[in-house]
Amino acid sequence: MARKYARLMVTIWKDDDYKSLGLELQGLYNALLAYPDISWCGIIDYIPKRLIQIDKTLTEVSLWEKLATLHNHGMIAIDQSTDEMLVRTFIKHDGIMKQPNVAKAMAKAIDSVHSETLRDMIFYELGRLYIADPDMDGFTALDQGFGLTKLLIEESAEAIIERSRKPSRDT
Repeated sequence: MARKYARLMVTIWKDDDYKSLGLELQGLYNALLAYPDISWCGIIDYIPKRLIQIDKTLTEVSLWEKLATLHNHGMIAIDQSTDEMLVRTFIKHDGIMKQPNVAKAMAKAIDSVHSETLRDMIFYELGRLYIADPDMDGFTALDQGFGLTKLLIEESAEAIIERSRKPSRDT
């Protein structure tokens, strides 16, 4: 089933990174969330000629500059070797894991991600969601036929927990 609408949670206005972007970049980020071809796991094909259609004033260079800023703020990630872009918290903010059938569609979409780096980032985000609420209906659905996906999510969650126990080198 294709998406008919996109969610924009009002809690985004509590996110300092989002607020620091300014209206132009916020608009681009929101456009990516509502992009018609975004997959159930938050992947968009990185095809600049198609993406500049979001805003007719964009050029490929200005699009790249804006996307680089979104990347630097941790909002998106791009793998140029596979021409894929990830809207990092799409799964969380679109409520994917609250809906069992949509969670299954998301798991199938992950199988179509060519970038290992972006796939790892998706599992990292799923791991964070799993830590926050392992009883979401979507996780149960994944366990009933997508055991490997559930296992990877649990491993990601364990890695996140382990990483949080180690002192940071930055401090």
